[in-house]
Amino acid sequence: MSPRASSKPTALFTLASSAATSSWSTCSPFALCAFVGLSTATALGELGAKVAICGRKKDKLEAAEQKLRAEAQQRIDGAEERLRQVDPAKLASGQQDSLQTVQSFVDKAREALQTQDVQRAFTLADKAYLLADELVRRPR
Repeated sequence: MSPRASSKPTALFTLASSAATSSWSTCSPFALCAFVGLSTATALGELGAKVAICGRKKDKLEAAEQKLRAEAQQRIDGAEERLRQVDPAKLASGQQDSLQTVQSFVDKAREALQTQDVQRAFTLADKAYLLADELVRRPR
């Protein structure tokens, strides 16, 4: 569909409500809008950028949302799987603290997913996964 199409874009995640008329546009005093593809937006989100995903077709937005939700859920499941490999009784006190942090990240990731904050859910789940992986690999 051409960029001049008459259908109005629909926002999946809304961070700015300004309609942009060119490739780059200022959305607010603190945000810069760029029109990029889903893969680029996802990669930027994984790096910590705040992104909004918009599109002209509702079915494509819903498919993108399902894909991002599934990826976040897979990361949450991966972190929980790593946690099941950890025996809390064999951890040193610093590792016990890390274990509680991982469990907190997983809980918050689930909450974020329920409130449709997919980006936050993925970020928290990713942190949980990396910390849990560290606990599994760390000598006791």
